[in-house]
Amino acid sequence: MDNAPLDPTTANPRELMQALLPAARAEYVRAWEFLADPSTPLERRRVARARAASIASDHEVVANFLREREAMLSGDDLLNARHLATELERHVEALGKLATISGYGLQESKTLRPEALGCGKRYRDPARSGGDASSATRAVSSKPASKPRDQRDRGRDGDKPFSDRGPKVDRGALGSSKHDSQLANDLDEETRAKLEALRKGLESQEIRAHEVSNDEHS
Repeated sequence: MDNAPLDPTTANPRELMQALLPAARAEYVRAWEFLADPSTPLERRRVARARAASIASDHEVVANFLREREAMLSGDDLLNARHLATELERHVEALGKLATISGYGLQESKTLRPEALGCGKRYRDPARSGGDASSATRAVSSKPASKPRDQRDRGRDGDKPFSDRGPKVDRGALGSSKHDSQLANDLDEETRAKLEALRKGLESQEIRAHEVSNDEHS
Protein backbone atom coordinates (compact mmCIF):
# COMPACT_ATOMS: atom_id res chain seq x y z
CA MET A 1 0.00 0.00 0.00
CA ASP A 2 1.29 3.47 -0.97
CA ASN A 3 1.76 5.62 2.13
CA ALA A 4 3.15 8.64 0.25
CA PRO A 5 1.67 11.96 1.41
CA LEU A 6 -1.14 13.33 -0.71
CA ASP A 7 -0.33 16.18 -3.09
CA PRO A 8 -2.50 19.18 -2.14
CA THR A 9 -2.39 20.42 -5.73
CA THR A 10 -3.99 17.30 -7.20
CA ALA A 11 -5.42 15.07 -4.42
CA ASN A 12 -9.12 14.58 -3.86
CA PRO A 13 -10.17 17.26 -1.31
CA ARG A 14 -12.10 14.74 0.77
CA GLU A 15 -9.13 12.36 1.02
CA LEU A 16 -6.83 15.29 1.70
CA MET A 17 -9.12 16.50 4.51
CA GLN A 18 -9.29 13.03 6.09
CA ALA A 19 -5.50 12.78 6.03
CA LEU A 20 -4.56 16.30 7.14
CA LEU A 21 -7.24 17.64 9.47
CA PRO A 22 -6.99 15.04 12.31
CA ALA A 23 -3.19 15.39 12.26
CA ALA A 24 -3.43 19.18 12.32
CA ARG A 25 -5.73 19.06 15.34
CA ALA A 26 -3.45 16.63 17.18
CA GLU A 27 -0.45 18.89 16.53
CA TYR A 28 -2.36 21.89 17.86
CA VAL A 29 -3.35 20.06 21.06
CA ARG A 30 0.27 19.09 21.72
CA ALA A 31 1.49 22.65 21.12
CA TRP A 32 -1.21 24.17 23.33
CA GLU A 33 -0.62 21.71 26.20
CA PHE A 34 3.09 22.46 26.19
CA LEU A 35 2.91 26.23 25.85
CA ALA A 36 -0.10 26.73 28.14
CA ASP A 37 1.80 25.13 31.01
CA PRO A 38 3.60 27.89 32.97
CA SER A 39 6.03 25.30 34.37
CA THR A 40 7.52 24.56 30.92
CA PRO A 41 11.21 25.61 31.01
CA LEU A 42 12.13 28.65 28.90
CA GLU A 43 14.45 26.74 26.54
CA ARG A 44 11.86 24.05 25.82
CA ARG A 45 9.24 26.76 25.39
CA ARG A 46 11.45 28.41 22.78
CA VAL A 47 11.79 25.13 20.86
CA ALA A 48 8.03 24.51 21.08
CA ARG A 49 7.27 27.97 19.73
CA ALA A 50 9.64 27.40 16.81
CA ARG A 51 7.93 24.10 16.02
CA ALA A 52 4.49 25.71 16.21
CA ALA A 53 5.64 28.35 13.72
CA SER A 54 6.96 25.64 11.39
CA ILE A 55 3.66 23.71 11.53
CA ALA A 56 1.75 26.93 10.86
CA SER A 57 3.92 27.56 7.79
CA ASP A 58 3.15 24.08 6.40
CA HIS A 59 -0.59 24.54 7.01
CA GLU A 60 -0.50 27.90 5.26
CA VAL A 61 1.08 26.39 2.15
CA VAL A 62 -1.60 23.71 1.90
CA ALA A 63 -4.40 26.22 2.52
CA ASN A 64 -3.05 28.47 -0.27
CA PHE A 65 -2.98 25.56 -2.73
CA LEU A 66 -6.58 24.71 -1.89
CA ARG A 67 -7.70 28.30 -2.38
CA GLU A 68 -6.07 28.32 -5.82
CA ARG A 69 -7.90 25.12 -6.78
CA GLU A 70 -11.36 26.40 -5.82
CA ALA A 71 -11.95 27.84 -9.30
CA MET A 72 -11.47 24.37 -10.80
CA LEU A 73 -13.66 22.49 -8.32
CA SER A 74 -17.40 22.12 -7.89
CA GLY A 75 -19.98 20.30 -5.76
CA ASP A 76 -18.70 18.31 -2.77
CA ASP A 77 -15.09 18.71 -3.88
CA LEU A 78 -15.41 22.48 -3.68
CA LEU A 79 -17.13 22.35 -0.28
CA ASN A 80 -14.51 19.98 1.13
CA ALA A 81 -11.64 22.07 -0.21
CA ARG A 82 -13.09 25.26 1.28
CA HIS A 83 -13.73 23.61 4.63
CA LEU A 84 -10.21 22.21 4.87
CA ALA A 85 -8.65 25.51 3.81
CA THR A 86 -10.72 27.41 6.37
CA GLU A 87 -9.77 25.02 9.20
CA LEU A 88 -6.08 25.16 8.30
CA GLU A 89 -6.17 28.97 8.16
CA ARG A 90 -7.71 29.04 11.66
CA HIS A 91 -4.89 26.80 12.89
CA VAL A 92 -2.26 29.00 11.24
CA GLU A 93 -3.60 32.08 13.05
CA ALA A 94 -3.89 30.26 16.41
CA LEU A 95 -0.44 28.69 16.19
CA GLY A 96 1.02 32.12 15.50
CA LYS A 97 -0.59 33.46 18.69
CA LEU A 98 0.68 30.51 20.75
CA ALA A 99 4.22 31.79 20.22
CA THR A 100 3.48 35.25 21.63
CA ILE A 101 1.18 34.69 24.63
CA SER A 102 2.28 33.55 28.09
CA GLY A 103 1.22 30.25 29.60
CA TYR A 104 -1.30 31.91 31.92
CA GLY A 105 -2.60 33.97 28.99
CA LEU A 106 -3.21 30.81 26.96
CA GLN A 107 -5.13 29.27 29.83
CA GLU A 108 -7.36 32.35 30.06
CA SER A 109 -7.93 32.70 26.30
CA LYS A 110 -11.20 31.07 25.23
CA THR A 111 -10.51 31.38 21.50
CA LEU A 112 -7.16 29.57 21.66
CA ARG A 113 -8.29 26.55 23.68
CA PRO A 114 -8.25 23.28 21.66
CA GLU A 115 -12.04 22.91 21.68
CA ALA A 116 -12.35 26.35 20.07
CA LEU A 117 -10.29 25.02 17.15
CA GLY A 118 -12.46 21.92 16.76
CA CYS A 119 -9.95 19.66 18.53
CA GLY A 120 -12.39 18.35 21.12
CA LYS A 121 -11.99 18.49 24.89
CA ARG A 122 -9.72 15.48 25.46
CA TYR A 123 -6.49 17.20 26.34
CA ARG A 124 -4.37 17.86 29.43
CA ASP A 125 -5.31 21.16 31.02
CA PRO A 126 -2.32 22.46 33.05
CA ALA A 127 -4.69 24.45 35.28
CA ARG A 128 -6.35 21.20 36.42
CA SER A 129 -3.40 18.82 36.37
CA GLY A 130 -0.98 20.59 38.69
CA GLY A 131 0.47 23.31 36.46
CA ASP A 132 -1.45 25.91 38.43
CA ALA A 133 -0.23 26.20 42.02
CA SER A 134 -3.54 27.65 43.19
CA SER A 135 -5.44 24.60 41.95
CA ALA A 136 -3.06 22.35 43.85
CA THR A 137 -3.69 24.40 46.95
CA ARG A 138 -7.44 24.09 46.48
CA ALA A 139 -7.12 20.36 46.06
CA VAL A 140 -5.25 20.03 49.34
CA SER A 141 -7.47 22.43 51.28
CA SER A 142 -10.62 20.57 50.23
CA LYS A 143 -9.45 17.60 52.28
CA PRO A 144 -11.03 17.55 55.75
CA ALA A 145 -8.50 18.20 58.50
CA SER A 146 -8.02 15.49 61.06
CA LYS A 147 -9.50 16.34 64.46
CA PRO A 148 -6.86 16.75 67.19
CA ARG A 149 -7.19 14.20 69.92
CA ASP A 150 -8.71 15.47 73.14
CA GLN A 151 -6.59 14.75 76.21
CA ARG A 152 -9.73 13.47 77.92
CA ASP A 153 -9.87 10.67 75.36
CA ARG A 154 -6.91 9.06 77.05
CA GLY A 155 -9.24 7.95 79.83
CA ARG A 156 -11.36 6.08 77.34
CA ASP A 157 -8.63 3.67 76.32
CA GLY A 158 -10.22 1.05 78.56
CA ASP A 159 -13.06 0.79 76.05
CA LYS A 160 -10.68 -0.72 73.51
CA PRO A 161 -10.60 -4.49 73.05
CA PHE A 162 -7.84 -6.31 74.93
CA SER A 163 -7.08 -3.29 77.11
CA ASP A 164 -6.28 -3.71 80.83
CA ARG A 165 -9.63 -3.36 82.62
CA GLY A 166 -8.21 -3.71 86.13
CA PRO A 167 -7.88 -6.70 88.46
CA LYS A 168 -9.47 -9.98 87.44
CA VAL A 169 -12.33 -11.36 89.50
CA ASP A 170 -12.18 -14.94 90.78
CA ARG A 171 -14.41 -17.23 88.74
CA GLY A 172 -15.86 -18.61 91.95
CA ALA A 173 -17.40 -15.21 92.73
CA LEU A 174 -19.17 -15.08 89.35
CA GLY A 175 -21.63 -17.85 90.06
CA SER A 176 -22.36 -20.47 87.41
CA SER A 177 -20.19 -20.79 84.32
CA LYS A 178 -20.23 -23.03 81.28
CA HIS A 179 -18.18 -25.51 83.25
CA ASP A 180 -20.79 -25.61 86.04
CA SER A 181 -23.80 -25.67 83.76
CA GLN A 182 -26.36 -28.42 83.39
CA LEU A 183 -24.54 -29.54 80.28
CA ALA A 184 -21.46 -30.39 82.38
CA ASN A 185 -23.58 -32.47 84.75
CA ASP A 186 -24.71 -34.63 81.84
CA LEU A 187 -21.14 -35.64 80.99
CA ASP A 188 -19.48 -38.80 82.18
CA GLU A 189 -17.04 -38.74 85.12
CA GLU A 190 -13.88 -38.87 83.01
CA THR A 191 -14.88 -36.01 80.70
CA ARG A 192 -16.14 -33.93 83.64
CA ALA A 193 -12.80 -34.44 85.42
CA LYS A 194 -10.88 -33.30 82.33
CA LEU A 195 -13.03 -30.19 82.07
CA GLU A 196 -12.53 -29.41 85.74
CA ALA A 197 -8.76 -29.82 85.40
CA LEU A 198 -8.79 -27.55 82.36
CA ARG A 199 -10.83 -24.94 84.24
CA LYS A 200 -8.42 -24.94 87.20
CA GLY A 201 -5.45 -24.69 84.86
CA LEU A 202 -6.93 -21.64 83.16
CA GLU A 203 -7.70 -20.04 86.51
CA SER A 204 -4.11 -20.60 87.66
CA GLN A 205 -2.77 -18.99 84.47
CA GLU A 206 -5.01 -15.96 84.94
CA ILE A 207 -3.98 -15.57 88.57
CA ARG A 208 -0.28 -15.72 87.65
CA ALA A 209 -0.77 -13.24 84.81
CA HIS A 210 -2.58 -10.88 87.16
CA GLU A 211 0.18 -11.10 89.76
CA VAL A 212 2.83 -10.36 87.14
CA SER A 213 0.80 -7.37 85.92
CA ASN A 214 0.51 -6.02 89.47
CA ASP A 215 4.25 -6.43 90.02
CA GLU A 216 4.98 -4.46 86.82
CA HIS A 217 2.70 -1.60 87.84
CA SER A 218 3.86 -1.45 91.51
